[in-house]
Amino acid sequence: QRSRKKLAAMLLEFETRVSKQVPLLLEIGELQRAIDKAIESGDADLVYYTLFFVKQRISLQEFLELVNHRPQASSLFISYCKKTESDSLK
Repeated sequence: QRSRKKLAAMLLEFETRVSKQVPLLLEIGELQRAIDKAIESGDADLVYYTLFFVKQRISLQEFLELVNHRPQASSLFISYCKKTESDSLK
């Protein structure tokens, strides 16, 4: 199972469209790589999509640790929270 996941992630590197790559990375559980790819794309909608997907699948603490190490993602998440879920910022 683990080797299949690793192979799938390697094969996804050949996909040239990040908009196709990121959702597939999320589906195989490559959350960190998906966030990084979304950020690299420069597509704020893709970053938001990725952040919301990840936030639903891991604990808030784990999520915040992932986001805090990525300034672009952190900035977008903070902006979102200020508009909607201020409790997540506490």
